[in-house]
Amino acid sequence: MSGVAELTRRTRGATAKKDFPSSLEFSCARTGAVVPDVMQDSTVTASSREFGWDGVVAELGTSRSFDPTDLVCASHFVALNIDSKPLSIEAKGPHGFRRIVMPPGALWIAAAGQPFTHRLRGSRWGAIEISVEKVQRLLGRSIEPRGTYDLIDPVLHALVCGLLNEAASGGATGALLADGLGLAIATRLALHSGVDERVVSPAGGIGKQRLRRVREAIEESLADAITTEQLALVADLSPAHFARAFKRATGETPHGFVMRRRAERARGLIASGASIADAATRCGFADQAHLTRVFKRRFGMTPGAFVRLTRGS
Repeated sequence: MSGVAELTRRTRGATAKKDFPSSLEFSCARTGAVVPDVMQDSTVTASSREFGWDGVVAELGTSRSFDPTDLVCASHFVALNIDSKPLSIEAKGPHGFRRIVMPPGALWIAAAGQPFTHRLRGSRWGAIEISVEKVQRLLGRSIEPRGTYDLIDPVLHALVCGLLNEAASGGATGALLADGLGLAIATRLALHSGVDERVVSPAGGIGKQRLRRVREAIEESLADAITTEQLALVADLSPAHFARAFKRATGETPHGFVMRRRAERARGLIASGASIADAATRCGFADQAHLTRVFKRRFGMTPGAFVRLTRGS
């Protein structure tokens, strides 16, 4: 987490000296109108707004509070918790607010046009935007990253830190570095995408709105038993039709998707200090041994090894 430590040092040293207006843009999900005062309780300590980067914005700052309600980003958005302590977020889902712990170094991802509502207090953050048009030019296709508040991805983390450090240094290396990092970030975000907008079928497929409802239902119910039949009811499709459509849209079976999200959620909880047994219970695993098997298969290490890696023990 050396990148996080460096960014934290930069924000602490700059807070008293710099206060840029934010260039991050948020709009009302219902009307599409730009909402200008979303960052009014934030102090921006470094910004790339004057560097002329093509389709990419990077900022560092602190916030006393950040309570967006039914907002969307015009661009794909990635924020990083650069504080030394976990951040508690109250995020709104289809069944009300739920508490999410965002460990130090964890990433919040919001796809362009993806509505979000949450509440948080006291944060040190770094954030980047990469425009939909930029991603299209770089990758030759559009992407829709899966929304999450607690992603731990060392590769994406390092790339985002690189771009934020470039912004904090005054853009000293030049726009070419921002372009290279933008390409790498877009490529990494594509790996976290559930839907390629070119292949969402309006007839016979699951459709973006139904898929979003299913994802939200999964996120709300990770601690509980989840069946394909239950998810098919959320999508208003027959179980067989739903399973086929879900696999076409996401590249994963419903079961595979649920197990991946359980493992990712458990990893975030463990990184924020939860015991392995507690994480297993809170993420719907049968027991600690079940979590260990899934965790090792997905991340290449046991939860115990992950604890030693992240906590230095």
